[in-house]
Amino acid sequence: EVGLLGTRQLNEILEAREKQGFQLIAIGDPKQMQAVEAGPVIDLLRRALGDSKIPGLASSVRQRRAADRETVLMLRNSQTEEAIARKVADGTLRITPGGYEEAVSAIVALWETRRVENRERADYSITLSAPTNYDAHNISIAIRRRRRALGEVGEDRITVRASDAGGMEARTFDLPLAIGDRVRLFQRTNAVVPGNALGVGIGRNGSVLEVRDIAKDGITLRAASGVQGLVPWNYLRDAKSEHILLDYGEVLTTNTAQGSTVSEHIHAMPAGTRLVSAFGAYTSGSRHREQSFSV
Repeated sequence: EVGLLGTRQLNEILEAREKQGFQLIAIGDPKQMQAVEAGPVIDLLRRALGDSKIPGLASSVRQRRAADRETVLMLRNSQTEEAIARKVADGTLRITPGGYEEAVSAIVALWETRRVENRERADYSITLSAPTNYDAHNISIAIRRRRRALGEVGEDRITVRASDAGGMEARTFDLPLAIGDRVRLFQRTNAVVPGNALGVGIGRNGSVLEVRDIAKDGITLRAASGVQGLVPWNYLRDAKSEHILLDYGEVLTTNTAQGSTVSEHIHAMPAGTRLVSAFGAYTSGSRHREQSFSV
């Protein structure tokens, strides 16, 4: 997602391309989530190369209903009031009385209700996204607790000191892990696979994998693609802080959910909308084919 790159990051990639001679294919959307670092790189590329040099996808057909596509475009075009009115009318906006904990409970209840109602559908999928890693972590803990009650997550095998970013200043937390947990990666990660001495890439920043086994030498993870392998703890350890770069993956941030497509999606905002921009509302509000809830 080149739209998330800052100018400095894109320059580093372009310099590597010049040095090594590889082809660079960059895909992005300037009207979804914006770069954390300075620089609207898609706009800069358009100005440098010209509009005719940059192909564009003019319309999206992810949403099956025309009305949903219209609502999504309203969010994209900052017609927030009109979009909210439409979501109120169709029942996909949920305003929860109370505070943070009450909102988290309502989000988990909606997630479980949608799963139960669609349990007979083999093609059904539901995901959640939240504005921050902190929100995603807290909602994931609540969903994990519910999944354990349903027999989907085993007893805790180990607790690691984890972090959601590299460096000494990153947010850190104790992360109990069990068989059946869904965990999220924060960097490109390799796994040891029988018959492959070099290992294979099992995921990258934002990838969600299932825990299949836990041992002293590492954790066995299974990707959605079916690839499974042992990830040694040192593959997940931040070089500076020594923390394990891992978190629960029941909920992603809007940034990492960008690009995904599912049957239904829940845009979870337990702390309110203060940190939600029009870009974020559009991104989290357009992951679905069938329905997108905002809580």
